[in-house]
Formats: sequence, C-alpha cells, structure tokens
Amino acid sequence: MKIQRRNRHRGHIEAASLSDILFFLLIFFLMIATLASPSAMQMLLPQSSTAPSTPSQVINLSVMPNQQYNVEGQIVGAAELESALATRAEGQESPVVLVRIEKTSSVQDLVDVADVTAKVGAKLVLATSAKPTATSSK
Repeated sequence: MKIQRRNRHRGHIEAASLSDILFFLLIFFLMIATLASPSAMQMLLPQSSTAPSTPSQVINLSVMPNQQYNVEGQIVGAAELESALATRAEGQESPVVLVRIEKTSSVQDLVDVADVTAKVGAKLVLATSAKPTATSSK
C-alpha cells in the first residue's frame, strides 16, 4: 500500500521585508561613514616629522582642483574665498585657518590661499600627515 500526502506545504521566504531591512542598514552605514572623518574628503597630504598641534578653534579649508575651495563644508570659488573666510573669522580673537592641500598641487595654489588668509587677518596652518619613521632592524 502506497501512502501519499496530498497537501504538501512548501516553505517560502518573504523578500519584501528583507529589502526594507537592507535599505535601512545601507542608510545607517552611509551616515556613520560620513561622521567618521571630519573633512569627508580624502586627500594625500604632505608629510612632516614635526607636525604642530592644531588649535581648538580652526577654520577648515580644503583646496580642491580647478580653483575651488571647501570652507567648513561649503564649496566656494576663488572669488568668494575671502568673503567666506571673513565671515567664519568674525568674532574670533585670533582666527586660524587649517589648510588641507594635496601634495601634488602647485605652490601657487598655496600662495594664493596664504594671500587671502593674510588679508582676512588669520594665521595659516598647513595640515600634514605623519612621516613614517625608519626603524633599523639590527
């Protein structure tokens, strides 16, 4: 005698809720990744063995290609750089501008920024990365 089951149930997975969960996880990781770095732009900085400590209140300035500048997250052109720095330096006793510039950029780009910070009356500090130390294995 052969016994057969007539009502065989097959399991299935609802994919609609999985896509919602994956979407929320993606948003969460994107928000956390943005908060992890203060400047949100990865730049190849020049190296220095004696990097000075940065003051507590600084105006962050990143020099980008094509005469564009990122002043505290706001993209400005070369013409608006002086006014953007002046508004940020307002009310500060001795404003400090922390400049992040690629090491492959021209010296003229750095001199242009130095001129503008001097007009505003702020000190210029150049951001560098730590130089790897040579260890001898003798």
